[in-house]
Amino acid sequence: MTATDGQFDQSLEDVENTTINTSGWTTGWHTLSVRGRDANLTWGPASTTVINITNPLLRLTGTPTAIDGDDPGDTPGGVQFSLTNTHDDEVTITSLTIDPANSSINELDDKVGRGNNDPQEVEIYAASPNNPDSYSDWATSEVFADYEALAIDDDVTVDVGEGGDNRNSGTLPRVDSGNDITFYLFEFYASDDPTDYETNENLNMSGETVTITVEYTVNGNSKTATIPITAA
Repeated sequence: MTATDGQFDQSLEDVENTTINTSGWTTGWHTLSVRGRDANLTWGPASTTVINITNPLLRLTGTPTAIDGDDPGDTPGGVQFSLTNTHDDEVTITSLTIDPANSSINELDDKVGRGNNDPQEVEIYAASPNNPDSYSDWATSEVFADYEALAIDDDVTVDVGEGGDNRNSGTLPRVDSGNDITFYLFEFYASDDPTDYETNENLNMSGETVTITVEYTVNGNSKTATIPITAA
């Protein structure tokens, strides 16, 4: 942590919050201690807390990738990523929240009209072995009321396979124990004005971070996994 004014030179200091990256820590219980030192360089007593590091049982596998879909142009505005189910039982995914770190991102649009049930021709698609594919599609033509396809207002939550104003698969994504499920998000658009959907531009997602929150059920129990992904 750091002093707000840049120096620890007072007996009572305001300090800025500091985020500790625990991604490299081993699983299990850890004791975290913090103590302060006054202007005379005298250390005060330590304050401690105990935290438990666990691995999510629905976890990212491989490297997320920025991909150009079947839309006009060659900007890699789509993102593909996979999650592994390390539970002992099948997982059913009930919702997906998409939260881009880039605040200018305001839309997910495949730009392929009604599409062809293809991973790169709908906004959100999910596929895993031995289970039906799931997808949600939004209108991309001015003849539809929802011209902006899937608007992202800071973030957006979708019931994949059941959401979509144009059409959907009608089935929620499922993934067997030990298998991967792959998600396709096509494509991201951005604007300096978040309310501008008509002149926003296809964004190259290479290096962009999107936090994905997955709500799912396993053995009748509801669980949540929050996973930041950065597309290569």
